[in-house]
This record gives sequence, structure tokens and C-alpha cells, in this order.
Amino acid sequence: MKPSIKILAFVFGFIIFLFSILYVGKINKNQNEEIKVLQKNIYDMQLAISVKDQPYIPDSIHFFGGTVPLYIYGVADDIDFWIKYYTAPKNRSRILLYLQKKEGYFPWIDSMLVKQNVSGDALYVSIAESELDPVVVSKAGAKGGWQFTRGTGLRNGLAVNNNLDERLHFNKSTNAACNELKSLEKEFKEFGEFESRMFALAAYNAGSGAVWRAIKKDNVRSYFLLMSLPKETERYIPRIIALKLILENPERYGFSKNSMFCGPNIRFVEYSATRFESWIQLAKRFSISVKEIKRANPYILNKDGIAKGVYTLQIPERKK
Repeated sequence: MKPSIKILAFVFGFIIFLFSILYVGKINKNQNEEIKVLQKNIYDMQLAISVKDQPYIPDSIHFFGGTVPLYIYGVADDIDFWIKYYTAPKNRSRILLYLQKKEGYFPWIDSMLVKQNVSGDALYVSIAESELDPVVVSKAGAKGGWQFTRGTGLRNGLAVNNNLDERLHFNKSTNAACNELKSLEKEFKEFGEFESRMFALAAYNAGSGAVWRAIKKDNVRSYFLLMSLPKETERYIPRIIALKLILENPERYGFSKNSMFCGPNIRFVEYSATRFESWIQLAKRFSISVKEIKRANPYILNKDGIAKGVYTLQIPERKK
């Protein structure tokens, strides 16, 4: 009879524990820190193993102000697919990355969503789109944390020219994403509050034209019943729901809720620029490198410095 997974996990953890006891007196401080990290990783692994006995799908899922229709055959299976995808060993690092970014990004994104009267669940859209990477560029040319195409960015008030690309400005692009989602929701308002938001999310991914064509072809009034969407869009909302479930309850899915960003918490100061200043001038002014200033303000494309205009820059504070 094969030993149970829980017994194997316990034995594995106990071996590491014995190792740390036997050798803790023979190691230096750095090695001791390495062992602590190793022990934390083992704990995380044990959580991942124990999740085998945990429920994957709650009885009810609240999402974008409504209740996900789990009674529709296949909806729970689609969500479960993505939960298993993200909790699989080869993809666990993705969730750990999101948990590490959670402290820095979630509070201020959520505050912006509240101001714009958009559901807090929208922040999981950014994770699905870009993994909260403000400078990522897709193969199709969509850019930034909310993955705007050039046309969608311009339509929502973002500057996109030779000097600026505000799709790479996380604050401004977050506001633009809120505007886009609210606009799309109005476009589908005839389907009711919850379904209009689901169709808006689908349209955010595939474009409203593709969603309307699918609605007319399939003759249904629910996103969860559509069959004619592009495959990526059909899986889009179940993937976002899976991310919400995992990140709101990481321990249920085998992740430590104490996963934190493994580095110093960098603070930023705002600087209003009203005239041209070179990157070198700015670096000298704030006793910081050009690389750090440019990295903190990726939306400014000018190689020489800040173009003529009014800008609010984020300047990293370097502690000495």
C-alpha cells in the first residue's frame, strides 16, 4: 500500500527540521538565513500538497456585484481548470509573484476603483492582462498594466505619441481602464447589471464587435452560455474568477498568506516638471541615477529628457 501524500509531506518536513537542528551550530549567519528560507519553502510545499483535500470551488462566488451561475453546466469546471492551472507546480511561481505584489499594488488600485465607482474585482483584470507589469508589451502591440491598444488608449484619453505613451503610466491607465469598462457596460446594459458587466469584460478582451456577433449567432443573453466567442475570451472570465478565489484565500489553495515582497519597500516622491529637463539634470537634482528615474517613469519616451509640457514624475527615494 502506497504511503499517503500527507505522510510523505510530514516526513519530508521532519527531515529538514532535523537538518536545521543538527547543523545550526556549525553555520554562519548567512547560511542560517538560507535555511530559514528553505524551511519557509518547505512549508509552502506542504500547503500545496495538503490542498489536495481542500474544496476548489465554493458553493457561491460573488463577482462584479453579482453571483456566478454555477448551476449552469460547465461553469464550475471552467473555473476549476484555471484554479488547477495556477496551483500546478510549474505555475505556482505566478501566484507567488502576485501575492508578493499584492501589498504594493492592491490598496491603491482598489482606492482608484472606488473613486471611479468600479467593482474592486477589476484589479484581477489587470493581473490576468499583464501580471501587474506596467511596461509589458503583447505580441499584438497592446501595452501596459491594462494592455491597451493604441486606439483604445487614445479613445480613453491617454497620450500616445513620440514623446509619451501613457499606456505605460499605471495610474492614468487604471483610470482609463475604469472608463473603458464603464463605457462597455453601458453598451450591454439591456442584458441587466451583472450580465452587462460580464459582456463588458469579454469585450475588453476581444472587442465589443466580437461579443455582439457571438450574442446574435448563439441567441443567448448570458456570457456563460456563449459558444461563438474566441477561445481566449471564452476562458477569460473563468480565469479572472480563479485568480480572485486564489488571491483572496491563498491558504485554501496551498499558498502561505504571509507571502511578502522580498525586498525593501521603495518610497516615491512626486515632482512636477513644467519645462524641459534632461535626465542627467534630474538625476543630479535628486542624487539618484538616470536609470532609476527612467524606470520609474516609463511612459516618457524622450531619450534626452522631459519634453516641453507639464508632468508629474515619480522619483524613487534612495535610502543611504
